Amino acid sequence: MATIQGFLLKEASLECTALELEIRHPYEDSELFELPLRRCPLDDGSVSVKPCIPLDVVLDACAVFTGDYTRRSTLCRDRDGTQPVESPLLEAGVYYLVMDNDPQKNYPVFKSFHHWVPPPREKLPRRWFTSLAPAEKTAKWSFPPSYVSRKNHSTLSEQIKALDGQCALSRAVMPLEPSHIVPVKWANWYEARGIARQLHYTRAVPTDLPHRAGIHDLRNFLTHTYDIHMLWDLHYMLYVPVKGAFMAYVISPVNWVIDLHCANLVLPDRTDGYLLFIRFALAIFGQYSGSAELLTHPDASLSAADFETSSESVSEGDDVARIVIEACEAGGIELPEDLAAVWSDNLGYRSREHAILRSRWFETHPQIRMVSDPSQMDTSSADPEVED
Repeated sequence: MATIQGFLLKEASLECTALELEIRHPYEDSELFELPLRRCPLDDGSVSVKPCIPLDVVLDACAVFTGDYTRRSTLCRDRDGTQPVESPLLEAGVYYLVMDNDPQKNYPVFKSFHHWVPPPREKLPRRWFTSLAPAEKTAKWSFPPSYVSRKNHSTLSEQIKALDGQCALSRAVMPLEPSHIVPVKWANWYEARGIARQLHYTRAVPTDLPHRAGIHDLRNFLTHTYDIHMLWDLHYMLYVPVKGAFMAYVISPVNWVIDLHCANLVLPDRTDGYLLFIRFALAIFGQYSGSAELLTHPDASLSAADFETSSESVSEGDDVARIVIEACEAGGIELPEDLAAVWSDNLGYRSREHAILRSRWFETHPQIRMVSDPSQMDTSSADPEVED
C-alpha cells in the first residue's frame, strides 16, 4: 500500500479542500480533538484520492493526551471497538481511541499543554530521532567550537542565521530569523519540566547559557523566513517524521498555506527530535476539544502558577494581530495595530479563544471597528461622530 512521500517545496500541486478527522473518547462518547486533512503526495508518484494523514502521526497525537507511548491504544471506526483501523493512512471521519482493548475504559487525559508532562526520552517513538541526535543520551560534547559561547541574545540570533543560511522549510536565504522550537513563552515550563536533561546531549549548548535560560539553547532554534515563522507560531502546520525525514503537514484551512503542505524540512545537524515532539504536542493541544466530564490525567500539574508567562513573550491575552505585527517588524515592515487586527481574520485564525480576544480588542478600540466592520459604520452623516 502506498504511503505519504514528502517533496521539495512547490514540486507538487495539491487541492485546497480540507476535511476533518475527529478522535473521540468511547467512554463518554466525547470528542478529544480534530484535525483538518488534505490530499497528500504518495511514494508511488501519485496524489491521494482523498485527504489523509499517516496513522503514526495520529497515534502520536493521541499519546500526547493519554500519556501512553507503549501503543496500548487502538483507533477504531466504532464506539464498541470492533472495527480497528489497519491502514497506515487515515482518511477523514470519526474514530474512537480505545485503550487496552476496552472500549468502556474511562481513561484520563491531559487537557492542556500547560499541565502536560512530556515522556522520558527513551519512551518516545524512535522515528522522532535522527542519526546525529539519536534516542540515547550522552554527556560527550560533539558540537563544533562555534557553539561554545552564547555572548548575548543578539549575537546568538546572528550566529544561528549564519550557521543555517536558509529557511528550514522554504530554502529561501532571506529574510531569515531564528525561531524557537519551544517558544519563549514557555521558558518557565521548559525549566520546570527539565527538558534539557531529556536531550541527546544532556548539558546546555552553548555551555555558558545563564541559569534558567535553557529556552535559548541553540538546539531549540530553527531558522525560517519571517512569514513562515509567523505561520508556525500560529500552529498552522505540524512538523512530523515520515519515512526517516521530517515534513510539514498543514492543519490550517487557509488556502494560501497549501504550498507548504507535505514539504520536506532541511534540519540543521544540531536539531533534537525531542524538541520537535514538544512543539508537535503544543500544536496538538490547540486542537483539543474534550468535555469537562473527561477525567484529568493524574500526572497533570496541579498549579498553573508554576509556569507563569515569561516577560519576554507574547502574553496570553494577545491575539493573532500581535503575532502579525511582530512578524512584519522582523521583516522590516511597520504594520499599524488596526490593520493587523483586520488581517488576523483574513489569516483564517479560528481558535476558541480568538473570537473572545478579538471582541475585547475592538471594545477598547471602537473607532477601529468602524473601519474594519462596515456594518458598524454610521452612514447617516458625512462626518459621523465616534464615541470615546
